[in-house]
Amino acid sequence: MNKSQDFDVIVIGSGYGGASAAESLSRAGLKVCIVERGTWWGAFEGHRPLPETLPQVLRSLARLNLSAFGRGVSIPLSNRGLLEVSLHQGTIVVNAAAVGGNSLVSGNYMRRPAPQFFAALPPELTAAELTPHYERIEHALEVSPGPPDEDKQARLSALAGREKWQLGPTPQSIRWESDDPASKPPCTLCNRCMFGCNVGAKLSFDKTLIATAMKAGAVVRDLCTVQTVARVPGGYEVRSRDARTGSSEVLRTPRVVVAAGAMNTLKILLRSTATGALDPIPGLGRHFSLGADWIAFYRTPSDIWPKTVSGHVLEADMRVPGPGTDFDFNILCATGPLVPGSWLLRTLQGRRVLGLVGFGPDAMDGEVSWKGGGTVIRHQKQYVVGRIQSTLDRVAGAYGWNKTPRQPDPKRRARPWLSAHPIGGCRMAADASRGVVDFRGEVFGHPGLYVADASILPIMTIAGPQLSVSALASWISERIVKADGHSQRRG
Repeated sequence: MNKSQDFDVIVIGSGYGGASAAESLSRAGLKVCIVERGTWWGAFEGHRPLPETLPQVLRSLARLNLSAFGRGVSIPLSNRGLLEVSLHQGTIVVNAAAVGGNSLVSGNYMRRPAPQFFAALPPELTAAELTPHYERIEHALEVSPGPPDEDKQARLSALAGREKWQLGPTPQSIRWESDDPASKPPCTLCNRCMFGCNVGAKLSFDKTLIATAMKAGAVVRDLCTVQTVARVPGGYEVRSRDARTGSSEVLRTPRVVVAAGAMNTLKILLRSTATGALDPIPGLGRHFSLGADWIAFYRTPSDIWPKTVSGHVLEADMRVPGPGTDFDFNILCATGPLVPGSWLLRTLQGRRVLGLVGFGPDAMDGEVSWKGGGTVIRHQKQYVVGRIQSTLDRVAGAYGWNKTPRQPDPKRRARPWLSAHPIGGCRMAADASRGVVDFRGEVFGHPGLYVADASILPIMTIAGPQLSVSALASWISERIVKADGHSQRRG
């Protein structure tokens, strides 16, 4: 077992939060180590190609997590796998285990949150404070909307006008055009980017913020799964297992940033408190949400779709207002089929399949606990899911779907069948009675221990949380740098 204290900060995870934190800290002159349980993927960079068909997706599975009968079970499938699948109370959660995290296997939708999100943050943290961090991430990832389909936009615009909804573009971190295709390839509109982009046009975090962090001196330890974080004199020990050798490793540091994604951050912290490596953290695991996400597929007329599938995953964004001035939920229209390279999916669904995704304001009344060597999730059914289902039916009508839309039943509760955005469990709050971390991202009662991923979000962002997670991680890193006294950036 090796011990080392050569780093100013250890960042656990390299996704939307971890990559942003590591890049900010490294550029400020701190010695940073990024510990990532996955490895490098992406054919464009010379690594293992990302999956583009359904069989390839299935072969890329890394781990299966189950929560049943009051216990959690984790089944390893491949140390070098890409996708981790969890099943909790009938909801499937899919996350990536790779350098760059979920940015490799999502549409990289980077929309700023609805206004009510900022009102839910601690009073020390305002929209004005976060704006420069949103702008920094958007610039670094070249966030911009893709080329629109004029016919579909006209159909959706007419619907939005009738319903008084907001129709907008879908800003994504994808390079649409390039003056240097050899080194910076543009999007080919092949629509194979949901589970990865082997062309190199998707600006995932391994190619952007992680690469910048490494140029500034950050070290990436991939295929290292963190077991616990332990409080020791002078800081913390991060105890991990190297998948290559099977050996254990201990890294010492005065500061730790846990950014492994909501599910895995909670697993690490709950295991650490359960084993006594960390003192108890009041509120840990509470105010958790699997999201009120709902994905639906619709068969639509052939004249809507071209004979050849082309485009990009997301083609339209629609915000549905709720009571007062708040947005109730957000609808994304996808170009189908989502996995166009899959022969099986084409055979079963054909080309005329519309995919719609809804994000809603979950009550965040779930709870995550540690039992049986794993995490157990208790997640309540939500009223908003029925409203989202009804709205998706109405949107499908604009594409030519001709069935009667479902009517929302205020008494009906449902859980999402697929969750891509679990959040909460380490809520950011004004004090320890309301959450786990303060406005700086530091865990109450644990100086030097920070959390910087979706687990700290106090409410759903309505849009996908990716951009907000990265902006908050950037803000938290700035607080760490100021506290450390490092203000001089290295070139």
